[in-house]
Amino acid sequence: MSGIPGQDQYALSGVIGFIHGWVIPPKLCISEWADNFRRLSPEAASEPGDWKTDSAPYQRDIMDALNDPNITTIVVMSSAQIGKTELLLNTIGYYADQDPSPMLLVHYITQLY
Repeated sequence: MSGIPGQDQYALSGVIGFIHGWVIPPKLCISEWADNFRRLSPEAASEPGDWKTDSAPYQRDIMDALNDPNITTIVVMSSAQIGKTELLLNTIGYYADQDPSPMLLVHYITQLY
């Protein structure tokens, strides 16, 4: 026991933080990561709060294919306004958090403004 009040608690929290830094996070697919960590803001979403892949289940297979090393090409044919941008944002968030790596996202436009 030290003579400084609270010093033992600081030492213990430092040790716990050090150990926590060495814990290997569970391997998640993109849809699982999004369900656990993605939050939608009230400004950007009609339903703010936690991301729920179950609210758009057709997106699950696309997201999970994006981090499957055996899949090299993904083609998505869909209508407008069904969450393709959200799929990309989930993918960026996943790789930033789980597997940091260089990324480049390029969107094209059909006419200049």
